[in-house]
Amino acid sequence: MMGALRKLLSESKNFMLLAALLMLFGAWMGYANHEMFMELIAQVFDQLEELLEQTEENDSPAFMAGLIFGNNVRAALMMLGLGAIIFIIPAISLFVNGLAVGFILKVSAIGGISPLALFTYGILPHGILELPAIIMAGGIGIFLGWRLVRWIFRMIALAINPDGRSGEHFREETQPVLKTRLKGLAIFTVGLVIVLFFAAVIEGYVTPGLLEQQMEQISLSWQKN
Repeated sequence: MMGALRKLLSESKNFMLLAALLMLFGAWMGYANHEMFMELIAQVFDQLEELLEQTEENDSPAFMAGLIFGNNVRAALMMLGLGAIIFIIPAISLFVNGLAVGFILKVSAIGGISPLALFTYGILPHGILELPAIIMAGGIGIFLGWRLVRWIFRMIALAINPDGRSGEHFREETQPVLKTRLKGLAIFTVGLVIVLFFAAVIEGYVTPGLLEQQMEQISLSWQKN
């Protein structure tokens, strides 16, 4: 079973790199051109506002962690599931998530709070688990969707020219290959859920305390500089 996971991760490693670059590019765009993306970011913030309202009604770290966990798992599984059908969906999602992070950091800078400090205390503690998990999920989703596109085009080519070169098609899409990928995907999904659980616990219990302790001092220091 672990061999199937290693095979899937090896096959999709370049797509994971692409996923990381998409998120980084989105973060840079959100930071450098925050005014350009006001309307798009507003839609993301509307969803975040709903989460904040629910956490305010239930002032409990456990409730907050559970809410974050459910939201992150749903987003990651959508990247995997929808990406396997239309690979562009996780690509867009990764870019938009990066965009939101960059936008928040830029707004904090305008408001007199160090973006580096906000990232360190507000994002990094849980992000060290959450961000790689989301990037890997997005990369695998893009990989699976791209393979589906290639398979469709090969089927069309074979239908047009049945006597053409079909060896590569059958090597790529034989049942054993698909079975191995599904096994790897199942193991990855279990690991993904576990990692996102711990990330949500950190975000619910640790991150708010760090921000509460540090933000006032950070803001004063940033204003002096």
